[in-house]
Amino acid sequence: MNLQMLKKTPLFADLTEEEQRAIQARMYPERFRKGDLLFRKGDPSEMLYLIQEGTVRLLGEGGIPLATLGPGSLLGEADALAGRPRSTGAQAASDLDVWTLSMADVRDLVARSPELGLRLSEALGVRLAPLVDYLVERRLRPLRAFASLSEEELRALAERMTPLRLGKGVCFCDAASPRTCLCLVEKGAIHLVTETTEGREDVVELGPGASFGEMAVLTGQPLTQTARAAEESTLWVLERKDFEDLVQRYPGIRRALSQDLRAPLSTEDRSRAVEVLRTVPLFRDLPQEALRAIARRLLVRHVPAGEVVFAEGSTGDALYVVESGEVQIVTGAGAGTKVLATLRTGEYFGEMALLTGKSRSTGARAVRDTNLWMLYRTDFEELLVRHPSISLALNRALSERLLEADRRFYEAHLSRIPLFRGLSPAQLEDLRQKLSPEVFRRGEVICREGEEADRMWFLESGQVEVVIQVDGEEVRLATLRDGDFFGEMALLTGSVRSATVRALTDVDLWSLRKEEFDGLLLQYPTVAIALSQALSERLHATTERLTLIALARPEARRVPTSLPERRVSPVAPAARPARRPTPAFGLQRSVLGALQRLQQMAQDTIAWFGECSAATKLRLAAVLLLLAWLCGISVPAMLISSLSARSVQAQNAVRLALTRTPPIVAPAPTNALAVVGAPVALAAPTVQPEAPQVQAPAPQVEEPVVVFGGGKVEATAEVAPTPTEAQPTPTLEVAPSCVVTSETLNVRAGPGVVYDRIGQALQGEEYAILAASGTGWYLIDFGGREGWVSEDYVEVRGAAERIALAQAIPPTPTPVPPPATPQPQPTQPALMAAAAPAQPPRKWDSRLDLLGVRVEPAAVAPGQPYWRLVEARWANEQESQGKHHIYVDVLDENGQRIIGQPVVVRWHDGQVVIKTEDKPEPEFSCNFQMYTVLGAYDLYVDGLPSDKVLGMGLGTPELPNWTIHTSFYLVFQRTTG
Repeated sequence: MNLQMLKKTPLFADLTEEEQRAIQARMYPERFRKGDLLFRKGDPSEMLYLIQEGTVRLLGEGGIPLATLGPGSLLGEADALAGRPRSTGAQAASDLDVWTLSMADVRDLVARSPELGLRLSEALGVRLAPLVDYLVERRLRPLRAFASLSEEELRALAERMTPLRLGKGVCFCDAASPRTCLCLVEKGAIHLVTETTEGREDVVELGPGASFGEMAVLTGQPLTQTARAAEESTLWVLERKDFEDLVQRYPGIRRALSQDLRAPLSTEDRSRAVEVLRTVPLFRDLPQEALRAIARRLLVRHVPAGEVVFAEGSTGDALYVVESGEVQIVTGAGAGTKVLATLRTGEYFGEMALLTGKSRSTGARAVRDTNLWMLYRTDFEELLVRHPSISLALNRALSERLLEADRRFYEAHLSRIPLFRGLSPAQLEDLRQKLSPEVFRRGEVICREGEEADRMWFLESGQVEVVIQVDGEEVRLATLRDGDFFGEMALLTGSVRSATVRALTDVDLWSLRKEEFDGLLLQYPTVAIALSQALSERLHATTERLTLIALARPEARRVPTSLPERRVSPVAPAARPARRPTPAFGLQRSVLGALQRLQQMAQDTIAWFGECSAATKLRLAAVLLLLAWLCGISVPAMLISSLSARSVQAQNAVRLALTRTPPIVAPAPTNALAVVGAPVALAAPTVQPEAPQVQAPAPQVEEPVVVFGGGKVEATAEVAPTPTEAQPTPTLEVAPSCVVTSETLNVRAGPGVVYDRIGQALQGEEYAILAASGTGWYLIDFGGREGWVSEDYVEVRGAAERIALAQAIPPTPTPVPPPATPQPQPTQPALMAAAAPAQPPRKWDSRLDLLGVRVEPAAVAPGQPYWRLVEARWANEQESQGKHHIYVDVLDENGQRIIGQPVVVRWHDGQVVIKTEDKPEPEFSCNFQMYTVLGAYDLYVDGLPSDKVLGMGLGTPELPNWTIHTSFYLVFQRTTG
């Protein structure tokens, strides 16, 4: 091909001769006959043509001629170089000779010489597609900040970047002409000049492929360095306005660019930082010089909305100051995340990392796009050497912070114990000197029955059980929870431990040694008063518990129908067949043993008191007088009210147990045994002999004499066995009750949150259970009236299997029309309408199909209730605002929320069950936080057949399986098939 012809072509005229020869070498001749089609409209543009001989007719829609081109004209170059399909057709108007240049060759030429691509772009007036390919593959993808971006995101970046040529020595930006842009060096060398901490200039040279200005486009702050061309250079420039437009569509670009990116503060920002540092207690007393030195070490970090600043448990390596934006300090993970504080411009966090370097006790995350100033601990340690005033301030602040943290820790923890809530902070500080913290793991024994007592314990958190041994069997007396105490009786009486205490969970305790106990009661009367009140309540509860345990034991239920008379036989008794032995008086022996132990305990107490010093006797006398006053005045009123309420429960318990067993009819005894103080009447079974018995005179029988309070009851009777029919032995069962486990619990008029609240129960309160709804609610006796509570927030005690289903459920506030035809009496409450109308269409977000999310319908028969998915939608990264959760609501037939309903979330190798909660609308009643590492998630509602939502996860339709924060919103409703 003639080179002069190429030089006369406008597209190639401004190229260097070397570049023109490179193109000439890639062009090949081709011949067409008149009427031949070179290409059609819409064909791919893979070739451009230079006409040497003949003419070509350009064709529009329907083959309409548009123009005719002759020798020296370029054909199809605009579409081919822009990378778009043919906008017209072309047909040979005569025999035609052309030179062709393929786009594959153009791409190769541009890759070898980007300047060639730039000149062609300038000549054509549009960005060459091969030049965009070059930018993506040779300049953007190799940069670490952009390595994780998708092809689409990289091409969007490349298309927004514009070329800029700089002559040698030309200043691109400085303090007089600041720039806010991202730059890539294509050709030449750029000098970046930074002012050092000593006031000198630090020069860094950047060559082809290097970048600068990333922090400028992220934060909107101008470049802090001076950029100057060391030689003739070419830059690719992305202005901040174009960057903001890009990240609106592609948020992942901001996230990728900010990863591990740090930059020094500008001169203006350093001046502002000095004033902010004065507000930090650690630096408030430092001289101006030291504050300036710290400001020069500060770095800027940009954190996109929803991203983590640092995680809980990570190593503390820096102090942070919020320059702009918003940060939340959080603890926990997933659905259990709790926000502790929200920080805004000028506030700081993480300062303890400079002092201790220990692991973070909390996490931090950006609520919106945030700029932070940070001071690394390594830089801070260097400053300590250069500026002794910083070291002195550090030591002072560290001492103050640790003392304050220590005081707040003990105050916060001790104030959780009810006995100490009436004490002032100064008194709590004094009390702290007397107490020692202790920790026990689940299953560990804290103290054993029969051990010597040297301390008592206050339970800060966790649960323990108190057990005793009765006839070789372990019997639980009580379960203690947060705020309770134990071990005090041994200190009051000086005896050994009367029970064993075992940790049911991991527990945190405060122990008080015996020598400090007397002083505590004398010094703090409010503690002594609270202690006496608690002891009286505990004594009543323990007595009630032991009574029920004694009544439930077999020997307590066996009392003979008749007792033998004591008489002297004048003659020796005749021989007679062996007969069953007289039933033993087990309850009498138990009571007698208990009284004997109490008598021995009293004797030991008197002996111990006689050996005490005069001072000890005076202190003990003062304590006893205080306790006597409390027991004589304040406690009786409390006991009367408590006993009246509890007696009703005890009577209900006995009534329920006896009504479940046929009554036993026995002949009246000739001389019945009276048991003093027995709480309930005892039924007496008769004995059925194995063989007919022969009557004979009874021998003399000496029965035990039982002593009660100085008197005695003498048992004398004659055994006269009579064959009777065997009768069932009555079994005393404790009526079912429930203890509130949450801090507060709403009591409602019906089994559901749609019913009105009639009151509120507090943690630890116990109520008798009257019936169950079958849907997760219990009917209780709430102070003489009926109320409903959720089973998720109570602990059932007693015979749970005896809880009957409620025969009548209160109507819901939104009434449901009854069935048209009478229905037979159901065995449990009807919860759903018998007839189901035609189901409305499901609200379905069409984007879910692009994500591969689908619904697996529940397999149900007509008339069978199930959970139907009625709404499903997806939120992209912008709509999610940093969240990455699955949000779920579960409704009943009337569209009312169901509280406490289990929802199952599954992934490839595990699952978790979450429950709906009573949250204020429009907040969904439960949620689950998604993570890329677990892959795809499936979800359904438990308890009934359920529609299943399959294939949810992070990512977008364009970028599936990427760590992009998106969310799902699902609504299920109980429906009849």
